[in-house]
Amino acid sequence: MRTRLTSTILLGLLACVPPLARTAHAVCGDGIKQPAEACDASAPGGDAACPGACILPPVIERCTCAVPLGDFRAYAIIGGKQVKLGGSTVIVGGSIAATAADGFLALGKDGALPVTGHVVGDKTKVLSRANLGRLFANDPIVARDANLAGGGPYPFRTPLVFATLPAFASFTAGTEDISVAAGQTRILSPGRYGALTVASGGRLRLRGYTGGAGVGRYDIAALKVAFEGRVSADNAVVVNVRERIGIAGRGYLGPSAGEPLLAGDIQVNVAGAAMKLSRGATVVAQVRVPGGKVGVGASATVIGRIIADRVTVSKRAVVALQGGCGDGQRSIAEECDLSAPNGDAACPGDCIPGDPSGLGRIELGQPGQCRCRCESNADCDDGDKCDGEETCQAGICVPGTPPSCDDGNPCTRDCDPARGCVNEPRPDGSGCSDANLCTTNDTCQGGVCVGGPARNCDDDNSCTTDTCVPATGCKRTPLENGAACTDENACTQGDACIRGTCIGGTAVDCDDANPCTAGSCDPVLGCKQTPLPNGTSCAGASPCTTLDACQQGICTSGASQLCSDANPCTADFCTLNGPIEAPVATCGHSQLPNFTPCGANGKVCFNGVCQ
Repeated sequence: MRTRLTSTILLGLLACVPPLARTAHAVCGDGIKQPAEACDASAPGGDAACPGACILPPVIERCTCAVPLGDFRAYAIIGGKQVKLGGSTVIVGGSIAATAADGFLALGKDGALPVTGHVVGDKTKVLSRANLGRLFANDPIVARDANLAGGGPYPFRTPLVFATLPAFASFTAGTEDISVAAGQTRILSPGRYGALTVASGGRLRLRGYTGGAGVGRYDIAALKVAFEGRVSADNAVVVNVRERIGIAGRGYLGPSAGEPLLAGDIQVNVAGAAMKLSRGATVVAQVRVPGGKVGVGASATVIGRIIADRVTVSKRAVVALQGGCGDGQRSIAEECDLSAPNGDAACPGDCIPGDPSGLGRIELGQPGQCRCRCESNADCDDGDKCDGEETCQAGICVPGTPPSCDDGNPCTRDCDPARGCVNEPRPDGSGCSDANLCTTNDTCQGGVCVGGPARNCDDDNSCTTDTCVPATGCKRTPLENGAACTDENACTQGDACIRGTCIGGTAVDCDDANPCTAGSCDPVLGCKQTPLPNGTSCAGASPCTTLDACQQGICTSGASQLCSDANPCTADFCTLNGPIEAPVATCGHSQLPNFTPCGANGKVCFNGVCQ
């Protein structure tokens, strides 16, 4: 009785609490659009602030409007019409976008993208087990087991425009071609050049500043880097390319070793059709190809940013976002950066500025930008006698001129950082290049480069003659049209060369004239005969037999009944007449001798009749 009374009293007290004591708390998705919420799609008219873009829990803690990031500096990859990422590709520290209306963006299987980043594309395809942040797409296809950590897909307005993206550079290339031989190192001052070519194992160093700018500017026609070739920059550079860039396997483009530079301190602008990185190549730079394509090969690495009309990243490649001087953020490799909040704390008033607007336009800075001003040459000395003597000029460290130590021998160590020029023999067995492209795995022996095994130039093409020229390497000469060849297809015959390619001829006839086998052709093994099932009716070799049938792939003759006249007193026989390839059966009958037994009860033949 006491318990019931207590409950009644408590209920009465609660009923007396004034309404103001029970103030409502904004809860996203509760069906009420409240002042604390930007939107609430669960409420009538609750998405008026951003129709179709209101995000509900549990993706985030409150109802809000979703729009793609509008700052280009937040993106590792910006494509126009297309962005395609192969399987197991990795994007580090940035978002990706295909900006155009009808732009297509594809994420391969097992791709990994930052969970805090955005993936933006009008038409988007996300394959199995891809992991990403927030997805913006108007026409999405998303695998069920893909992980969208930031939610989506959310619609967005196309095209996606980055209002602060700097205009593309205008420039005029030079005409002087520059070549770096295999194993050679060459230092190139800023200027206008034709095509730059770096042979296998060659080293091209970009060094020096262009007057009135914070960078070394190179306006060139094209750039080609062979296998394991390197193009490196000793200071911030802008490389403008009229045509295209090609970097072969394990090639490199980026800061020189030991230089305190970021990817954004090396900016590459390609006005032509393409920039292609082969398997295992590395680029540490920010790349723009607004009218063409950037192709990143399998297992290649790009640190910086890619902006192009079309971007293709092959499987297992890595693209990592990294900025540069004057991009609004002071990075680890920078002593200071006036464009970033408190970015001059290292040397207040003495930081050499980069882009004052914080957009990372390094050409607007001063030499030595994002560094503290120097007071003496000692402040600039990097302790390396091989790269010249650095000097302090008007508070800015200026690179020196490297000593000329190269003796032209790839088997000597020409310069020691502590001592300068030495020209000491390298250890026996050290890799080198004998300048003969027809040898491989060359090694130093007694201070001399000795050629290794001959290069195998066989391209497995039966329509080319393969030779090797020491100066240029493998050479393929097409055979004349009509020359016999093999297209590696055992099901064709009479193959012939046409413009250096083997074209298959007529189909091989696999009919073995055996009625008890089925002929077929395998491109590798050639003709194959498969026995027909036992008992299959067939036409034997002799037209004098009937009821022929297949047995173990052989046509076995049946009973000889074609010429039977049903007279026991005649001997029946079959004669083949006509051509061998098409014989004709003719029946014949001869009387048995008189008195030949022909039936029961002692019947015998007499004059061809059984009596």
